[in-house]
Amino acid sequence: MNVKFKLNSLSRAVCCFSALAIFCLQINVGHAQGTPLAPGNLVVGAGEAGPVGGGPIASISQPFASASFNGILTSTVIGGDVSNPLHGLTFTYQYSIIGGPDSSGGISLGGFIGSLTDVGYQIPATGVPPAFENRGTDGNDIDFFFSSIPVGSSSALLVVQTDAQSFGVNTSTVLDNTGSPFVAELAPVAALVGTPEPTSIALVLLSLGTFGCFNHLRAKRE
Repeated sequence: MNVKFKLNSLSRAVCCFSALAIFCLQINVGHAQGTPLAPGNLVVGAGEAGPVGGGPIASISQPFASASFNGILTSTVIGGDVSNPLHGLTFTYQYSIIGGPDSSGGISLGGFIGSLTDVGYQIPATGVPPAFENRGTDGNDIDFFFSSIPVGSSSALLVVQTDAQSFGVNTSTVLDNTGSPFVAELAPVAALVGTPEPTSIALVLLSLGTFGCFNHLRAKRE
């Protein structure tokens, strides 16, 4: 009885450690400015001083509404940003939740496929900073995840520095519960490529690993 209990405890500890290791492998604890965010990577939110210099080329403010909330998203294209390590156009995004009932947990921005991206938020922050920044596995979507942006609050100014030399209109999704899809935004890719969806490979792998561990433990008990 004691031997079986010790083995099961050891198995449980190994499984938990493996799941944690998978999670840590997928998340970069820091994100140095000038290091492009590669597709499939999830990083801890990083503040930066940029954009610096240059000026806006284009800007749009797009209202959005769903059963969850309503608000407005402003996206801007900046040329001549001397802090851009990729020497292309810089894109900034900031959104506000004006009415409820829900808060927002994030935003998914589409249109970055084929572009190098350096991702962060401007400091000092003028709104809620993101906890995590993610790029989808195909490179198209860039996601900013927040602890919460409640009604009456705004995100920090979200900054995506790129190597792109041209821009167009794409679509984003403001996230939480039903969310608000198809919110127009400026991005490097002009052609609409569908509604972005939030992706987090780390969390998917963690869930699968944990599920496999519990099945293994249950089989040993049986």
